[in-house]
This record gives sequence, structure tokens and C-alpha cells, in this order.
Amino acid sequence: MRASRYVSAALAFGGCLLFAAGVGAQAGSQFSGRLLNSFTGEPIVGAMVQLDELRVQTTSGADGMFTFANVPPGTYHLSVRSSGYSSRRTEVTVAAATPAAAIDIRVDPELHFEEVVSVVAD
Repeated sequence: MRASRYVSAALAFGGCLLFAAGVGAQAGSQFSGRLLNSFTGEPIVGAMVQLDELRVQTTSGADGMFTFANVPPGTYHLSVRSSGYSSRRTEVTVAAATPAAAIDIRVDPELHFEEVVSVVAD
């Protein structure tokens, strides 16, 4: 009798945990964007994209697209880092329940200037 009470309590507790996990998983929205070179409009492939406050990261695909799943509604700072580009940090807002249209984020290439010296003979 005592063992069956423990089993029933354990099953009830496990069911509550599964229900809570299911509710938590449904609370967030999908957030997507596309990284573009600010000069050429070409997609930026393989960039690290992070929602700073949540400390979640993803990488942009061949088309420059990135996606975060189950993001709670709110305002976040999105950081972008990629070789050959300046770091970018921008504020984004994730709406509740409905996935928003993907946003375009333009990132500046790193510019490296070379010094040119002209020598003229007298």
C-alpha cells in the first residue's frame, strides 16, 4: 500500500514536470534575420550571432540567414561577429506568440588602408 502511494506521487510529480516543460517550451517565439554586407548587399556566411541577454548563439547560413527558436518576448541586444567584418550590436524586439518577419542586418566590412608613397626623381 505504502509503495503504491509513492509510485502514484512520483507519477503525479513527473506529470507536473512534463506539463511545466511543455508550457515553458511554447512560451517563446521564433526570431530570424539575415546578415548582409552593407556595401555589396551580399549575404554574410558563417557569422556568429548571439542574443546577449539569453546567452544563446547560432551561425548564419549560406544565405546569411539565422534563426533562434523559443525566444521569450522582450527586447534584446543582438551581437554579430565575423572574420573580415566589424563587430555589430543592435537592439531587437521579439513579439509574443507570432513569428515576426525576418529582419535584415547590414554589417560593415573591416576597412584596411595602405599607405602609398610616391617617389619622384629630380
